Amino acid sequence: MSEIEQKVICCLSQKNEPVSISQLLTDTQVSPKELFNAIKSLGRRFLIETNNQEQETLFTLSPLFRQYIISTDNY
Repeated sequence: MSEIEQKVICCLSQKNEPVSISQLLTDTQVSPKELFNAIKSLGRRFLIETNNQEQETLFTLSPLFRQYIISTDNY
């Protein structure tokens, strides 16, 4: 897993609510292109989920993966 993907996972694991792309950009401090590629990669592996709310896409960790991350305290 890339360092940027790990940053995204870390950010999402610390949030109880879905996170917008703008919030992820602020929290991870990576370029939009790098963030987009990380989100696509994590999504292909079913590690993150997307939710569309009011013309905005929000991101969360998949429930099972979130539980694993929290229980192992890896991030």
